[in-house]
Amino acid sequence: MLERDGRYFLGVFDLACGFDLYRHQAVAEGEPPRRHWGNLEALDGLEVSVWGDGVLANDIPVAGGTITVPDHIGAVSEIEVGLPFTHEIYALPPAASDGSRPHGGNAVRLVSVTLRLQETGQLRVDTGRGLRDVALPVSALPDEKDALYSGDITLRALGWRRGSGGTVKSGLWRIAGALPRPFLLLGAASEMGVND
Repeated sequence: MLERDGRYFLGVFDLACGFDLYRHQAVAEGEPPRRHWGNLEALDGLEVSVWGDGVLANDIPVAGGTITVPDHIGAVSEIEVGLPFTHEIYALPPAASDGSRPHGGNAVRLVSVTLRLQETGQLRVDTGRGLRDVALPVSALPDEKDALYSGDITLRALGWRRGSGGTVKSGLWRIAGALPRPFLLLGAASEMGVND
């Protein structure tokens, strides 16, 4: 069961689509491609994301159970529609040398983080300078639905910070992404520097 803006929905998770409240539609055999698509009453009043013939469009309003595919995509023969969501992963805050409490007031910095990914289509990481897209070494274009990467990615970081704050969201890095592509983080290893 999903709750969105005070409305409740029954949903089934589908690994292939990457949307909440996913809908797939296609024109009947012999029909021409089109820009206007209906039968989306459950999403009425919301903004959806749309895959149209392999191209992604975001923030498409649903009015009267209908959407209009943007001009830059044009008429399409099939669409996948749904509500976008953002996944977020925070590193745990650095711990003191005995591991019993959060790191105190000493200056600490992230030197590097290595992320092990499996069949991942997008990676956005904040290592202290805000979220930035990380180019994944895939053979297809990053916006294509089949562009997935498996392997390790190492990112270096600059800058010091004083203490850790001790809260769950006060780690030295975080990952967040809203592209409706698969994301699977198998593990992370952080290298830190501490100034006594």
